[in-house]
Amino acid sequence: MNTMFRVGLCALAGLLALPVAAQTSSGSTSTTTTVITVPPRTMQSMPVAQTPGSDSTLWSTGIPGPIASSIRIPLPAGSGGGSGGSSSGSGGSTAVTCIASSSPQSQGASCPAGQTVGGTPGGPTNFLQTQTVTTSCPGGSYGTAVVTKSAWLPTASTSCSTPPSATCVAGSTTTKNVTVACSRPGYVGQHIKSCQFTTSCPSGAYGAPVSTQGACTTIQQCTLPSAVTCVAGSTSTQSQFASCPSGQTVSGTPGGATTFTQTRTSTETCPGGSYGTPTYTYGTWLPTATTTCSTPPAPTCVAGSTSTQSQTGTCPAGFMTLSGSLTFAQTRTVTTSCPSGGYGSPSYSYGAWSPASNTSTCPQPLPATNPAICASHGGMPYTVTPVRISSGSYSLANANSIRGTTSARWAAVGSYSATINFNGSTGTITANCTRLNSTAGISATDTCDYSTTGSVGGGTFVISVSAVSPVRGDWVYGTNAPYAASGSVAQTACK
Repeated sequence: MNTMFRVGLCALAGLLALPVAAQTSSGSTSTTTTVITVPPRTMQSMPVAQTPGSDSTLWSTGIPGPIASSIRIPLPAGSGGGSGGSSSGSGGSTAVTCIASSSPQSQGASCPAGQTVGGTPGGPTNFLQTQTVTTSCPGGSYGTAVVTKSAWLPTASTSCSTPPSATCVAGSTTTKNVTVACSRPGYVGQHIKSCQFTTSCPSGAYGAPVSTQGACTTIQQCTLPSAVTCVAGSTSTQSQFASCPSGQTVSGTPGGATTFTQTRTSTETCPGGSYGTPTYTYGTWLPTATTTCSTPPAPTCVAGSTSTQSQTGTCPAGFMTLSGSLTFAQTRTVTTSCPSGGYGSPSYSYGAWSPASNTSTCPQPLPATNPAICASHGGMPYTVTPVRISSGSYSLANANSIRGTTSARWAAVGSYSATINFNGSTGTITANCTRLNSTAGISATDTCDYSTTGSVGGGTFVISVSAVSPVRGDWVYGTNAPYAASGSVAQTACK
């Protein structure tokens, strides 16, 4: 666009409020300029678009406002719009019918009767609402404009509320009775007046009210007593309850009372005469807490106190602890209660043994029957109780060995019995050594060795016996010769 044309556009800014009639040249082509009213603001011209096939260009004023302003300016002949200066060949141009825009507008609104903005006491009752007016062009710049309006916001329901009631009403009056002490000597009773009080509000309707006393009417007078009201020197006894110091009881009795009764003497004097008001002098409150109260002995039962008990727990069958033990330490909490009080006999409640006897405490299954696996776990705990050991005709109960000397002679024989406790089961295994099953050999005529296998609680055990007997030919027959026997138990499989 040439400079002269831009200058001409700017020169039109002051004339935009005036309509311009269509002009027709003497030639065959005519142009129509439509001027849209623009608010009197500084206009900055800039091209928006040139209508295809038209002899004019749409220029925006760049002025913000409720309606976007625009101007259609005729183009110089031959500068656009095609041959003949018209897209339709009729020599005319099409004016813009829709310009998209969005602008706010405002209005005043009033709160409902009795309400103020924000519920402020004495506050404003009007507020400002705004809404947005939007023009859209779904059919383009040459289509029909669609205008939509938003709701007026804020609304009265969100802006207004009822203010609190006034705390002070100026000029209001109340009537109250005022009691005045009898000032005349010897008179008794009360001087009562009914007075009117008027309210003022120096701090406003929501400040503290101030009452001012006005006129009063006497409704009761003081009178002389019909009888003597004071006897000088007369006495009376007063009583009250007193408390022992904290932690003490009366006479130090365990669980005893913590309060007691005190008394004192009151003596009258009559400064106003026999019909005046007496005054009193008072003695000391007795007995005192120092002579009445003391600390009781310590209680024999302390409710809520706890202690801990211990025992040895046993793993479930078929399981052991991670260290390979079938037992483990358990504890439980014992809590004391005192149903008969702090000096009565206590009772106890017991918590559960912890840890519990379950696979969490004993997570390791018992090793397999392979003796090597059992050995790698250090074997499984078991106990052996000897029942009897013998060599020949000599035997000893509850022992693992026997020895002595004798003049008797017998074949090399012996036996050993033991009771085994393993994995919750108990069983007795006996090994009897004879010359027929001895592994000592035929040449060892005075020795008999034998082992046998037994099962207890799923574990395999070997019980062995070795006996030494005095046989013929040992030393001199008929004289004492040594005999002995010993037994042992070994675990060969854990289950």
